[in-house]
Amino acid sequence: MKKYVEQWFSSEDGRRYTISKQDNLEFGEVSRGDQKIYVNPGITYQSITGFGTSMDESSVYNFSQMPEKSQNDILHQLFDPAQGVGWNILRICFGSSDFTGRPYYSYDDVPEGETDSDLKHFSIQKDIDYRIVEYIKRVMEINPEVVVFASPWSPPAWMKDSGTMCGGSLLREYYPAAARYYRMAVQAYEKLGIPIQGFTVQNEPLMDNGSYPTCRFTWQELSAFVKELKKEFSAHGLTTKIWPVDHNFNMAMSYGARMLEDPEVCAAVDGFSFHDYLDEPTEMTTLHFQHPDKPIYFTERSVWGTGGVDRVIQYLRNWAKCYVAWVTCLDNERQPNSGCHGADATFVVRDLEKEGGYYYIPEVYLLGQLSAFIQRDAKRVECNYGSRSFVTAAAFLNPDDSVVLVAVNQDGWDKQIEIQCGDQQIKPRIPARTVATFRWAKN
Repeated sequence: MKKYVEQWFSSEDGRRYTISKQDNLEFGEVSRGDQKIYVNPGITYQSITGFGTSMDESSVYNFSQMPEKSQNDILHQLFDPAQGVGWNILRICFGSSDFTGRPYYSYDDVPEGETDSDLKHFSIQKDIDYRIVEYIKRVMEINPEVVVFASPWSPPAWMKDSGTMCGGSLLREYYPAAARYYRMAVQAYEKLGIPIQGFTVQNEPLMDNGSYPTCRFTWQELSAFVKELKKEFSAHGLTTKIWPVDHNFNMAMSYGARMLEDPEVCAAVDGFSFHDYLDEPTEMTTLHFQHPDKPIYFTERSVWGTGGVDRVIQYLRNWAKCYVAWVTCLDNERQPNSGCHGADATFVVRDLEKEGGYYYIPEVYLLGQLSAFIQRDAKRVECNYGSRSFVTAAAFLNPDDSVVLVAVNQDGWDKQIEIQCGDQQIKPRIPARTVATFRWAKN
């Protein structure tokens, strides 16, 4: 009986292929070749939660400036699993991040010099007024399977030794109040029909920057705060998972693993989250083998081109359960951005030179080569990585028993390769600077 393999391509320039269906291939007899990717669906690793991006205030602002039809088209293209690329994870900010055009805010701002230990002024109304809640709910209507997780850039200024959201540390005396504050934020979102499934505790906890919301925690301080947070969540029946670190790979062992030395913290932590601005993804593997019961989530960095997709493959091959990009839509002047970190092109670019104009960058389709084919709860399976001079790859077994292989050709010339699964193989040609996805039935 003949067995066929479906194949799709997307190209780095976004012009030749945009998740373009190619002719099916037929499995044939195995031959000897040096350029080969081996896939073994019988050996499985971590499950995959999915792929996604942030619903930050800057992105929401740019969406809101477009015609309603454009907004709907964009949201369906990004999140619709049937008609679009099917992203199924959203990262949201509890309070301001640096990507906003509005004054920085928390959910409990009081005049300078005042405090509010009883949190009488707590409100997420600004998230409603700025339409953040509205756009999250619109995404959830398009894709009800979307997982929403939250990251704070800073607690309220009055809780900190700096007296400002921009820099400084959370005062010990306010650890219980801050835990209540974040519990109330989770509950406020849940009341609006938006369950917060994960909470990263503090975005980039070793950052202490006076130009945008940051809050510094040593690993010892964050450990103490996680204990307060867990007690608060448990006392109010919250099921939101606690995923600390939310910073670079170099902190996997020097920060995350150190936190787990305390048995109480170890019991409170449900997993770890990481960004990619320092060190290598292999640090996640080191942490995984020391604490295999703590899932790993990749929560921030945008990547570009075929080299970027290769980097995402590295995250997944190093035990990350997801890939989440940072900032979805800026304008073509890279705004709004109130912080000190410059921005590159986002998935969607609002075109200020055209009334209601926008365009996608190729990365929507390049990342779609993973998100449109790898189902939630798929398992990563045994597959050799390949090499930069050949192609790089990762493979997955979907819940429907389909096998998905994603292969990346970063070079400027076509590559003829062999993909072997069991005692059969295919011999596709992958065009220059292209991501290729292959899907076939396991049995």
